[in-house]
Amino acid sequence: MKIRYFGWLMVAAAAGCTTVEASQAASASLCEEARGWSSAASEDATRILPSETSEEGGRTYRFDLAGRGGLRVLHAECGWASYSECAFQVTRIDGSQYAFSDLSTFGLWEYQGALYLLYGIVDPKTEVDAGKHRITKVSNPPTEVCNEIGDYSDLM
Repeated sequence: MKIRYFGWLMVAAAAGCTTVEASQAASASLCEEARGWSSAASEDATRILPSETSEEGGRTYRFDLAGRGGLRVLHAECGWASYSECAFQVTRIDGSQYAFSDLSTFGLWEYQGALYLLYGIVDPKTEVDAGKHRITKVSNPPTEVCNEIGDYSDLM
């Protein structure tokens, strides 16, 4: 009985490792894939532009998503500075809402039916820095997919 239990435990552990490795590989793949999102040649990802913007007391953006990624609206209220925070409010298609905060250096992208915030470095000093980014999946809670930038405080 103990041997069978140990065998199932090993199978479960191996499956868990495979899941973690697959998840890491998917993140690395998405991070690499995102390098081409900003080019006109990208057929896999679509940049979503805000339907409304305002600059009264800061910058605000409203993205009407019409069900993309299961969401109706993403609203962001941001400060003026390059790396100021944004307060995001998300409304799902069922009317429920959730909120989170993140940096103001974002672009909203749809990739394989999911929505992602793509962050870059404002005024990069080198060509290497220009290619670095961070990707966060819009979810509750938001999920960081990859982060090549590290701590933004080093950039300010």
